[in-house]
Order: sequence, then C-alpha cells, then structure tokens
Amino acid sequence: MPVYVWRIYCNTENIWNTQYSESSTFVPSVCINNTSHEVNPNSQQLLNTIGNIDKVEIVQDAETTQGLFKREGGKMVLSIGDGTKTVQFSWKINTSCIGVGFYPQLANIGDKISLIVVPNTPLGVLTQNANIGDTVLNISSPILGTFLKLGYTVLSGTTEIGYVANIDVNTSQITLHTPLTINISQGSVIRFQIYMIKDEYIATENPIEISRKSVKSTYLPKNTQVHLVYHNTNNMAKNFYYYVDFLY
Repeated sequence: MPVYVWRIYCNTENIWNTQYSESSTFVPSVCINNTSHEVNPNSQQLLNTIGNIDKVEIVQDAETTQGLFKREGGKMVLSIGDGTKTVQFSWKINTSCIGVGFYPQLANIGDKISLIVVPNTPLGVLTQNANIGDTVLNISSPILGTFLKLGYTVLSGTTEIGYVANIDVNTSQITLHTPLTINISQGSVIRFQIYMIKDEYIATENPIEISRKSVKSTYLPKNTQVHLVYHNTNNMAKNFYYYVDFLY
C-alpha cells in the first residue's frame, strides 16, 4: 500500500516535523517527538506519496503465483568510460524468482555485480541525531514492524550505513551491525534496500548460476523494482549477458 509523507511545524522546537502513514485519511496533529509540544495547527503539508510497498518474501512454493515458469534474458552494453551501469526491471504481475544467471566473457573478469530489490526505498525519518560510533537509530516509520527485516541494508541518502541487526518496534529503534562512520542529522530520511547479490566478482568465463538449485524462491509483488548493477573496473567497452528464472 502507499505511504503518505506529511509534515507539521512544531512551535516548541521551531522545526518541521515529518511523519509517515499508510492511512489515506491521516493528517498530523501533534509533534512526533513529544505530543505535549505546541504545533501550528494550520501548517500540515502532504509532501509526497510513496508508491505501493508490499512484502518481498521467501516462499516455499508458487501459492502466490500461477506456477508458470519463464526465463527472461538480457544484454547490458557498456561503452568506454562506463564505470557503473544499472539495468532496471520489474513485472506488472506477481512473480517468484527462482534463479538468476550470467554468461561472462573474458572482458568481464575482474568486474563485479550486484542485484538489488526495492533499491533506496524510504523507510522513515530520523527522530534524533545519530553520531559517529552510534549503532542505534531512532526512526519514525509506519513500516518498521511490518516490512523491514533483519539483514536489510540501511542507507542515509545514497550512502550505505550498515545492515539491520535488531528491530525494536516498541521504541521505534533499529540497531545496525556496525557503528556509524558518518553523522546523520535529525529529520534525515533513512532508506533501505534488499541485496540478492552484493558485490560478486566475476572470476571465470564459465556460466554463473545462482539460487537455481534452492527449494525456495523470492516472491516479488507486482511492480517491485529490481536493479542489476554492473561495476566496470577498467571502464572498457564490453557486453554482459544475464537471465532471470521465475514463476508467474
């Protein structure tokens, strides 16, 4: 379902207060940092509506699809000077990914690839400053206890800051697996993404097959964004061939 991003002005703190909700009828009326604070009752603003955020789940069978098999292949064309290139794809129906594969050539050896689901998706807003060395983030988020899972990668802007090691819904806190190496200001939007493949180096010309022999699959609700990211280490022109096996 969509997530609605609102803000309201807190007179007590003299700052804008950003709040998220999955309800289309929600309108902020209090400060999320402290409900006793005085707010400007006429300052509410709807900033954005984030598209449908549905669960990406690991499933045992094809109950959420029709169980029909399909393989889709593709070719990524890299020109001289292309350091990093991304192919974006999604399906307008529910799918269940059961494998991905690559056909590397000699020119691809030494490069690396990543496969990311729901890349750079807003999670919520930081409610307290987070400083270098901290591992706990205080976040206002309507999807903290429903969508976010352990192991998901967390970002501030486009900078990865670690993966989720613990979630405390009662205190609206997440714990990162390593201490922060940057300072993050209160009010910053915290984001997340799910790696299916992270920084795998290509070391062979033989076909690479991933997850095909697993009894599980990754369920992708319709319109889920998936990015295949190719890191071209020598910036030379080359092609990269790939395929995705899925049930639909």
